[in-house]
Amino acid sequence: MDKPKIVFISGLSGTGKSTLVKYFIENPVVGWFFYDFDKGKYKIPMDNKKHLAWRKKQTGWWLKTAYQESIKNKSGIVVLGLSLYPKSTLELSPAKLFNKKDIYFALIHCEPDQRRERIIKRGTPQHWRGYQPWYDEFYEEMKTAGAFRIDTTNRSVKQTATEIKKWLVGLQK
Repeated sequence: MDKPKIVFISGLSGTGKSTLVKYFIENPVVGWFFYDFDKGKYKIPMDNKKHLAWRKKQTGWWLKTAYQESIKNKSGIVVLGLSLYPKSTLELSPAKLFNKKDIYFALIHCEPDQRRERIIKRGTPQHWRGYQPWYDEFYEEMKTAGAFRIDTTNRSVKQTATEIKKWLVGLQK
C-alpha cells in the first residue's frame, strides 16, 4: 500500500464485530491487519459516564498506532468496534497524520431481534438494551459520512467477511 489507510468498522453490540476480528485474524486479507477496538491501549472504564472520553482516547491511540503500523508494514489497518462518529474521529489531532480520504468508515448492521438472540446466546444479556434514542443519530451520522453498510442479518460470518474483503480490496487501488 502506497499510503497509510485506516478503516473503522463500527456497529452495535451483537452485530458481529468481535466474531469478524477473529475470522480475519485466522483468514488474513493481503494488505490488511485487523484489530478489536476495545483491545487498544486504554482499558474500558467501568463507569458509563466515562465511555465517551475513553472512546476519544482509544480512537486517537488507534489512529497513531495505525499510522505507524501502516508505514512500517505497508498495509492498511482495520479496527472493529463501537467507535466514535466519523466527524468526531476526523476532528481528533492524530487524524491529521492521514489524508482524510484514507480514513474510511463502515457500519455493521443487524436486525434487532437477531442482535438480541446473539447477545443472549453468547452469555451477555446485560448488553441488550433494546432500542436506544441515540441509535437513530448513530445510523444517520454513519450514513452522512458515506460509511460502507454491511448487514449481518441472516448471514454467515464467511458471507459477511467476503463482502468486507471485496470492499477492502477496492480501497487498495
